[in-house]
Amino acid sequence: MENRGIKKQVISENDKSMIASYVSMNLYTRFPDLKLDFYTLMRSIQNLDMYVTDLRHERIKSYYSYKEGAIYFERRLRFDDIKKLAVKECLHFFQEVRDKRGILYRFGIGRNINEKLYGEELNNSAIELMTHYACNERTIKTNYCGIIVNASMLTSNPLNYCLISQLANLIGFKQLIDSTFYSKDDFTNEFKMKLGKSNVLRIEKGFDIISKEEKELANAELEMQEYGYQEIKVQKKINKIKNKIKKDFFGTQNLIIKAYFDKKIKNILTIDDAKHCRVQLYSFVNYIGKTDDYTFFNEYYVEKMIELEQKFNESNQNGLSVIKRNRISIIFNALKNIYKVKKRENVYIENK
Repeated sequence: MENRGIKKQVISENDKSMIASYVSMNLYTRFPDLKLDFYTLMRSIQNLDMYVTDLRHERIKSYYSYKEGAIYFERRLRFDDIKKLAVKECLHFFQEVRDKRGILYRFGIGRNINEKLYGEELNNSAIELMTHYACNERTIKTNYCGIIVNASMLTSNPLNYCLISQLANLIGFKQLIDSTFYSKDDFTNEFKMKLGKSNVLRIEKGFDIISKEEKELANAELEMQEYGYQEIKVQKKINKIKNKIKKDFFGTQNLIIKAYFDKKIKNILTIDDAKHCRVQLYSFVNYIGKTDDYTFFNEYYVEKMIELEQKFNESNQNGLSVIKRNRISIIFNALKNIYKVKKRENVYIENK
């Protein structure tokens, strides 16, 4: 930064102590399963270098530098906002794992192999989910590029936040938290088992692509501000990026839904298994991103309700008691359940 003429200012020891206390208390109280020691957290954070600087041109509010082992905050932030963002950046610090040469090779559920990063944005999204939970923030309806998602007010990437929330719901929130903080393989192994190894790689890539496109959109919108809102060329560029974001978001979301539930339904052995799967698929509508013309989930839901009914009927033929229903009633009830959920949704805010 200083090479580019950007000055940084050291955060005072008193402010750093307040930040360390806030972060330590939130992590200690909100994540009891991690079995953290409050005073160890405090000492570790107080030993970190922290600075305020001008991050406007970086289009970010804070970041942790793995190279320097230091945290940077945008200088115009309120101190309360700095404390919340410090939770996220300290999580980056705690999760890093280095070899004997000091080279970073694991960071939460991400890894560095031969200087190539894998699962970087997946890990960033997991940290944002942890930060949201640690700071006890509200989840709100957010309209990003025309996509309605549930997201945290703290997140810088609402679409990936929506996707990581889906994975936490399907694979396990506790496993995600434990593996993200301690850089363990438990979540990744369960991820591969429940969705398939090839699908995991595609989903990881989806997170990376969406993040890259969101940065491109931010730069294009900055360009629009410089040229004025009548610049047709820039507006076309913005619209093109938004369409790409929609395509890649729904491609990743649909892959998560199909990979998980296809495999789960295939492995159903009992009526209880089928009932649990039906409830899980029905409730999953609360986690997905939507647009007015998004139909994949509704169609998939109806298709799988019919498939589950067939499994009920097969069980019935084996001597188990089940009530048969025709396809028309299955479809009607499936759609009715979805529309009930839609009717309960709140008014959308934070349009972008």
